[in-house]
This record gives sequence, C-alpha cells and structure tokens, in this order.
Amino acid sequence: MVMTGVADRIPEKIYGLIYIDAYIPENGDNCWNLTSDAYRNLFATGAGKDGFTVAVPPGMENRRRPHPLATFMQNLTLTGNHTKIHNRAFVYLTGWEGTPFSKQYERLKNSKDWHVETIHSAHNVMRESPNELTDVLCKLENKFKSKKTLGIMNSLSVVDVKQDMAAITQYYNAVVSSVNDHVVRVSLMFEPFYWHYHPNSDETFLSLEGGLIIQLEDKDIELLPGQLFTVPANIRHRTLPMGERSLNLTFERADAETVQV
Repeated sequence: MVMTGVADRIPEKIYGLIYIDAYIPENGDNCWNLTSDAYRNLFATGAGKDGFTVAVPPGMENRRRPHPLATFMQNLTLTGNHTKIHNRAFVYLTGWEGTPFSKQYERLKNSKDWHVETIHSAHNVMRESPNELTDVLCKLENKFKSKKTLGIMNSLSVVDVKQDMAAITQYYNAVVSSVNDHVVRVSLMFEPFYWHYHPNSDETFLSLEGGLIIQLEDKDIELLPGQLFTVPANIRHRTLPMGERSLNLTFERADAETVQV
C-alpha cells in the first residue's frame, strides 16, 4: 500500500515495482477491503484489547509490536501516476495456507502488463526462501532491462521507434539512445502527465505519431507529427496526447532532474 502511494507521487524516480505477496491497490482501496474475511476477523480480534492496535499473534518473533488498526482501514488516494511505471511485477508465494492473494494472482497471471512469478514459500519469503527470492529478483531485473532499452541501445544500430512501440498499450518512457551528455527518450502517452519542470536541463519534444499538446502556464503548444518544440529549463509544463495515443521523442541532459509542482 505504502509503495503504491509513493510511486503515485514520484513515478519518474522509480524504475520498477515488485509486489512480493502484497496487495496491489487502486484509488480508494485499503487493506481491510482488499484482504480476506479471515484476515479481517484476525484484525478485529487482535484489536479487541484496546480498540486501537492489532496485537501480535502468538508464536511470532518477539521483536514484532502491535500494529495500528487505522492503517488497515485508511483509504489510499491515488491520482493514477503510478500506472505510468512500465515495469511491474507480482511475486506470489504458494507455500502457506489461507493466503489472501490467490484472487490477485488469478487476475494478473495472464496479464500482458504484469510480470508474475511464483515461489513455493511461506509469507516471510526473505527468511524462509532467500535464495529463491534473490533468483526471482535477478530474473525480473533482466526482464525490466530488456523492456526499458527495447534492445536498441547499441550505437551502430538502426532504431525503428514506431515498430518497437507498436504493440505497447500503456504509458511508456525509456531511454533509447545517448548523445554525449544527453539522452534520447521515447515516450508513449495515453493520458496527461503531471505539471513539472527541469531545473538543470532544457527539454526538446519531437512528435512522431498522434500529436502532442505541451501546456505552459500562459499558453498551449500543439505539436503535429514531425514538429519539434523546446521547453527551457525551469519552465513549468505538462504534456498530454492530442488524441488517444501520442508517440514522441524527447531530448534532455542525462542527469536531468524533474520537480513535480
């Protein structure tokens, strides 16, 4: 829950999201409504002593402490920015009874937008199966890298941006080449990006397909395919597709910082 909230605030700083036997919330969700009846009963029973904290179940590590009940009940407010993170994975742990994550696994296992892995382990996989978890994390890192670069980072190779992006159906933003101390990014947009600025870099946009709208504080710039526009450093702006889908290239310093406003 916390990870998703952070990702929603600063998606541009996050390379990938890996949910290890964890709930994947949407806007307005909370742990209480995502979990199973058995765990809701466990939470309520555990809070019976003082009504505020859920007691640690018997037999657990003595370092564990009661958990505030309100954290299970509080709704998570999301803007949708977290969905702009292209690399997403769910690791389903199959070695324990009563898991509340079975329905989530069934929903995601055939999704083209998610990497799904399974480990036969109890819920505390870092203690029970650390080697298996490490293997899965390394495997996911390799998958993330292959998607992020589209396999076209070699200097002396032809980059067919339109062909490489044709099958992608969600927000995508990745470096496809580097030029001295700058990078070239390919961006595929289906909805508006948030307002932001870059304090240490200009940003040049080249529209390839669909058209792009660049909103400044005092005017809107409409870029048709083949047109180019540069936003100077420290100028607040946001981008949105002109139609349902917008494919663009952006050029900026490799160390460009993004500040959300």
